[in-house]
Amino acid sequence: NEKKMARGSFYQRTEFTEIVEPERLVCLMSDTDADWRPSANPMMPDWPRELLTTVTFQEEASKTNMRLTWVPHNASEAEIACFAAAVESMGMGWTAGMDALAHILAELQQSR
Repeated sequence: NEKKMARGSFYQRTEFTEIVEPERLVCLMSDTDADWRPSANPMMPDWPRELLTTVTFQEEASKTNMRLTWVPHNASEAEIACFAAAVESMGMGWTAGMDALAHILAELQQSR
């Protein structure tokens, strides 16, 4: 996907490597150049070029629990260290996205 920002475009690619319905999604996520080749993150040059992302879903008491794991893939020592130092704060972005999704789903349920 392309994110257009004041300083120009920022590109990210997601390549799904495994889909097991309804249990699991696995993908490689990467920052890319305009030609979709993995490249350094423009704001964090030591951020891993690729992240292996696994999302699992488990039914429990009429609800679905989602677990997300994110690990550097084919990363250098500097990239692993950068990831380890920043990963705690990344939860805020994932949480905000999941909160927005929950809000949308709740609105859809109310409109039925």
